[in-house]
Amino acid sequence: MEYLLASAFFMSIVSASSLPLGTLTTALWRPGERVVAFLMAFGAGALLAALRLDPVGGALAQGQTYALGAGAVLGGLLFVALNQLVNTEGGFLRKSSTAILHVRRERLRRTKSILRNIARID
Repeated sequence: MEYLLASAFFMSIVSASSLPLGTLTTALWRPGERVVAFLMAFGAGALLAALRLDPVGGALAQGQTYALGAGAVLGGLLFVALNQLVNTEGGFLRKSSTAILHVRRERLRRTKSILRNIARID
């Protein structure tokens, strides 16, 4: 019983330390938007796997590692493709971050177009 209590306490301390460690990390390192997106996607996948531990654990116990990995990769690719499709049809307005990204991309596209046109001038 004492071992279980000590183990639970230790695991809770390790879990709770992720927030201050993340804060210290960002004080020393400012990752780009893609790195942040990757880390958030990884965290979301880890959370989803933790919530679905029984089916994932069962699949791994039965030796279905490749099928599980392929399903995870295909599911991720399908999500990215459908998310892009939704965003191209105006879905970028559903979140401020995607709306800002859309405005930045449009501004960059317009700037490149203007610079190409200026380059043509004799």
